[in-house]
Amino acid sequence: MKRLLVFLILPVFASLTSAQVKYTTPTCPGIHVSQMAAISNNGVIVGSYYTDTDPLQHPLLISKNKCIPIGQQTILSKTFSVAFGVNDRGTIVGSYYDDGPFTGPVHGFLLDKAC
Repeated sequence: MKRLLVFLILPVFASLTSAQVKYTTPTCPGIHVSQMAAISNNGVIVGSYYTDTDPLQHPLLISKNKCIPIGQQTILSKTFSVAFGVNDRGTIVGSYYDDGPFTGPVHGFLLDKAC
C-alpha cells in the first residue's frame, strides 16, 4: 500500500516542479526599484525606490506599467519610507522613520484616496 501511495504522488510532484514560471522586472526611468512588497487583486504593486541623487528609500506605486512615487511634497519624500501594503480600493499603508533608515521613531502612514 505504501508503494502505491508513493507512485500516485510522484507524478503530481514532478508536474509541479516542471511548471513554467513567468516574472517581470519593472522598468522605472530615473528611479531604482529597491523592493516590491505587495500586490492587490487589481495588479497594483507597492514598494520602494531610490534615485542616484537620493539614496533614501521612498514609497512607490506601480500600476499599468507606470511607476508613480507616492507622497511627493510630503514627509514621505523627505525621510526613509516604504509602502508595504495595498488593497483593492487603492488604500496604501507603510512606515517612515524620523532619523534615517531604521533609526529614530518610526511612524505608520495610511494613504486613502477616498479621504
